[in-house]
Amino acid sequence: MEAILAVLLTLVPPGPGPMGVRLSGGHPGDRTEQPAVPYPGGFFGKDQTALVAIENLRFCVRRCRPDSVAYLRTPAGPVPGSDNPRAVVYMQPGDRLAWTYHDAGCDLVRCAGHDIRLENGTPEGQEVGPVTAEAGHDRLDWTIPADTAAETIIRYFCARHATVGMTGAFQVLPVGVLSVSPPSLTPPRTRG
Repeated sequence: MEAILAVLLTLVPPGPGPMGVRLSGGHPGDRTEQPAVPYPGGFFGKDQTALVAIENLRFCVRRCRPDSVAYLRTPAGPVPGSDNPRAVVYMQPGDRLAWTYHDAGCDLVRCAGHDIRLENGTPEGQEVGPVTAEAGHDRLDWTIPADTAAETIIRYFCARHATVGMTGAFQVLPVGVLSVSPPSLTPPRTRG
């Protein structure tokens, strides 16, 4: 936890007064001091709902690439030790997200779309729902449960394409972890 906070504080640019920087989410009026801040493996934006694109049999927040694989998965479940930190998206409890279908690769081979499931210790996972352009389900919304413990990693996968690398992950950070003000770089004025 301390290592995460140290990384976060080094990435918040110094400036006058408190920085109202939050991860994703928040209230519509909270956007004035919320610059998009890159993090190792993830990205926090200004939007109230984080968008996760589904492109070319991958899940990604920015540009989908062949290595946009959060972890390896066999039909039996996740492969231990295969996590890819660069593919993790950092979020807070209660944040909303939407998987959006932009999968020209899936359309090209006429696949049946994607069935998103959360890892829950079973081979089939817990169903969240389908996402496919053909069925009219081009977006699937989900909210990270508000009671999710900090540092929890929520892994998810496409039931049809997980064995070819269609996996994603969110890591839950403490509420308000980026609401802290960085230390002031100017010494306080002394009277004298």
